[in-house]
Amino acid sequence: MNKKKSKKNPVILLHFFMGMLLFSCVHHTVTTYTYKEDITPFRPVYQPTNLIVKKDSNVTTIPLTRQTITPTEQNNQALEEKLARIHERNKTIKYVQGYRILAYSGTTQEMVNKTKEIIYELFPDENPEVKYVQPNFKVKVGEFYERQEANSMYIKLKKYIPDAVIISERVTIRRDEQISPY
Repeated sequence: MNKKKSKKNPVILLHFFMGMLLFSCVHHTVTTYTYKEDITPFRPVYQPTNLIVKKDSNVTTIPLTRQTITPTEQNNQALEEKLARIHERNKTIKYVQGYRILAYSGTTQEMVNKTKEIIYELFPDENPEVKYVQPNFKVKVGEFYERQEANSMYIKLKKYIPDAVIISERVTIRRDEQISPY
């Protein structure tokens, strides 16, 4: 009985593959449909702003006359008052979200001192900030409003301190560098 099953299986498989071969050879037709519609009547028509006159080889542009519009309601005074209030409110803001460079984060005081020395040598005008939150020291340098500003210092510092990273942190607004809105 086992011999009959083994003989039927190859015959069934042969019929199956023959059927697959026949059906795969059937020609499939693909119909294509092209959409055509004239929407010209719905398009807006604009008048030219200048009249171009061609005479022989000379081209002359004649501007069309325009109607001048005078404003009827001017809110200049209200706008100036609003800007003045915003300016006064902005004076009270002391901090903004910005960027600093974390030059060192670790547990050894020696590395803190080495990091500070490197920063002083590279950037004499900068004053690195050292914070100790047990058990770690953190040495941060610079206060930048934009990441791109921090990137120039970061590139120079990265050559000497490979573990330095730019971090997002609250920075103090320097009022002497601000530009008045007026």
